[in-house]
Amino acid sequence: MKTETAATHEYPRSRALRQLRELIARRYTTGDWLPAEHELCARLSVSRGTLRSAIKDLENEGLLRAQAGRGRMVTSAATPAKTMMMDAVAVVTHERTPEGRGKQAGTDPFIQMSAIDSISRAGLHALMLQPDRLAEDGIRQFIQERPRGVVLMRRAVETHLAREVWSSLVAAKVPTVVYGDVPELVDFDSVVSDHFAGSYQLTKWLIEQGRRKILRMWQLSNDPPDPTDRPEWLARRDAGHEQAMREAGLQPLAPLEFRDLFARNVTLENFQAFVQLAVGQLLPYMSGPDAIDAIMVVSDGVLSPIAAACTKFGKQPGKEVLIVGYDNFWQDDPTRRWHPSVPDATVDKRNQYIGEQLVDLLLARMNGKLQGPPEHRLIQPELVIPSLVKMG
Repeated sequence: MKTETAATHEYPRSRALRQLRELIARRYTTGDWLPAEHELCARLSVSRGTLRSAIKDLENEGLLRAQAGRGRMVTSAATPAKTMMMDAVAVVTHERTPEGRGKQAGTDPFIQMSAIDSISRAGLHALMLQPDRLAEDGIRQFIQERPRGVVLMRRAVETHLAREVWSSLVAAKVPTVVYGDVPELVDFDSVVSDHFAGSYQLTKWLIEQGRRKILRMWQLSNDPPDPTDRPEWLARRDAGHEQAMREAGLQPLAPLEFRDLFARNVTLENFQAFVQLAVGQLLPYMSGPDAIDAIMVVSDGVLSPIAAACTKFGKQPGKEVLIVGYDNFWQDDPTRRWHPSVPDATVDKRNQYIGEQLVDLLLARMNGKLQGPPEHRLIQPELVIPSLVKMG
C-alpha cells in the first residue's frame, strides 16, 4: 500500500496555510504568541513571503492578531479545526501490502495487522507508512504534522530512511512503541517475543524424545544493510538452546549459519537450488558416530527444503532426524507443494497478542498512564506439537 501525504499536489501557499492552521490547532491556545517568522519558515519548510501570505489569511479570518513589536497572537475568535493526524497512529513498516503472507497468523506481517485492528478499536485512525516509498520531504511533513503515536515494526528500521524517521520521532517526542529487540531503540517502549523461552522449549522437547545431537541450522537474510550483523533475537535463541542442553548435561553443537542466496519469489527452481545448498551444508553432519539426530531450523518457511535435503541422505524426517521449526505457519508455507513437510514441533509467538500489546502499551504512554523509563514487555510463546493438534 503506497502512502501519499495530503500535500502531494498542493501549491506552496495552500500548504503553508494548512500546516500553519494545523500547527496552531495542535500546540497553541487563545492568548499564545506564535514563534518568530524565521522559526516558522524552518518548521514549515516555506519561504518568508509564502509564510506571510498564509499569516495574512489567518489574520483576515480572525485566527491571528498582529501587534507591533510582539508578533502574532492567537485570538479568542479562533476555533482551530481538529486535524486527522491528531487522532492517527502510524504503523511504520517495510511491508508493502497486508495480503498473502500477511494473513498467516505465524508471520510478522500479522503482527502489524493485529496492531492496525487494535488501533481502530481504540477509535483512532491507523496509517501504514513505508519510509522507503516516501521522498525526504514526505517524511519531513509526516513528522511536522505529528501523529498521535507510532508503532515501529522491527524490520522497518533496517533502511536509512526509516532510521531518519525514528530519529526524528525522538526529537519531536512522539510516543512510539517498537516491535522487536532492536539495540538502537532501547529508549522506546517495546514488545518482544521471548525467543530464549521458545528455543528452550523446543530443545527440552527434543531431549525428551531422546535426541542428543541437535543441529541449529540458521538461514540468515541478506536484507539488512550490513549482512554481517547477527540479529539479537537469534542470539536469544542460541542462549535458550544452550541452557537446555547444559541442564541435560549435553554439549551443544556449534550453530550452522548460512546466508540466503536466492530470490524470495517462490519457484520450483529456487526451491531445488535451496535443497542443493542445504545438502552441501548438511554433508559433514549426516554420517559417522557423531551424526545428528535432530535439526532446529530458523522458521517453518525453510522446513520443507531442509527436510527434502535430509531425504537425499536416506534420512527420513520425523524418524531418523526430527526437525523442529518456528513461527507456526507451516501449513501455509507455499514450498510444501514440492515437499509436504510437517514440523515435529514448532513455536507459536502469539502474534495477534503481540500486536494487541503494542497498541495497549502505546495507548498507556499516549494517555499519560505510563510515565518514566521505557517499558519492555516480553511475550511468552507456546510450544506446538502438530501431531497432537491433529489428533485433537
